[in-house]
Amino acid sequence: MRVYFVMDLKNGVAVRGKSGERDKYYPISQRSVAVSSSNPVEVVEQLGPRFLYVADLDRIEGKGDNLRLIGRLSEMVEELMADCGFRKREEIEGLPFRPVLGTETYPVDEVIDGVYVSLDFRGGRLLGSKKSEFDVLEALNSHRLEGVIVLSIDSVGSLRHDFRLTEKVLELSENPVIAAGGISSVEELERLKELGCMGALIATAI
Repeated sequence: MRVYFVMDLKNGVAVRGKSGERDKYYPISQRSVAVSSSNPVEVVEQLGPRFLYVADLDRIEGKGDNLRLIGRLSEMVEELMADCGFRKREEIEGLPFRPVLGTETYPVDEVIDGVYVSLDFRGGRLLGSKKSEFDVLEALNSHRLEGVIVLSIDSVGSLRHDFRLTEKVLELSENPVIAAGGISSVEELERLKELGCMGALIATAI
């Protein structure tokens, strides 16, 4: 099972937040006991993760981007995948990292093989699609994806993972499943592995 360290980027800084309230995110070094810097390169140097997941909050919100920085970070780890608020297929061509197509911004009907897809939930509702998660997963099953990320935005930073949601996706998905949001301990990572997850995204617990 792969464990991806999660890094949210805003204005070139690694930030931490809770429940998707992005206007309240703050530099991670303000409260972290694991790192002494909010510089993304220094954070990776200090923690040394093999696998890294990056969310470019600026690009997701249409307020700029951190693509050059993400490209640099990708050279420091074994694998980097990033949700950069992609909206069109042309935007994911020729990238130096694995793109994550989040339902918050990317139309599910235009998903292609060989990428990660993030099912973004808020308040129990799948964002960005009028279809139910059942219909969306049925459509995704027709593709050979690197993985399907199950992200409950409400759980981010809460240390309370939505196991019920993850289990539901595991039952329906024919692609590998990656759990995200609120994972609090090694014991929970072991439980997710036993359930059948191929990976997990984790930040606050670290």
